[in-house]
Amino acid sequence: MHDGTIIEANKNIFFNRIDDEIVMMDEAQGKYYSLNPVASRIFEIVQQKCSFRQLLDQLLSEYEITEEECKTQTIVFLNDLKSKNLIFIDE
Repeated sequence: MHDGTIIEANKNIFFNRIDDEIVMMDEAQGKYYSLNPVASRIFEIVQQKCSFRQLLDQLLSEYEITEEECKTQTIVFLNDLKSKNLIFIDE
């Protein structure tokens, strides 16, 4: 994944914020997901199509984490969301 990679949430996924977490439902697959606060924030950001760099910059401005750690953890999380068809990634 590089800075220009485009990320966008799957608009067919229903979600709702409950306190500081997001609960999602993939109606087509009949699956529910619950995201912790940081994962919820990432999912909120990608509701609007954005680049990987924009996502990282936003996260780095909100959380105390090194850029390398943020990049590594975010890539793992985004790939997990992609594998579940919850987001789209355009390299």
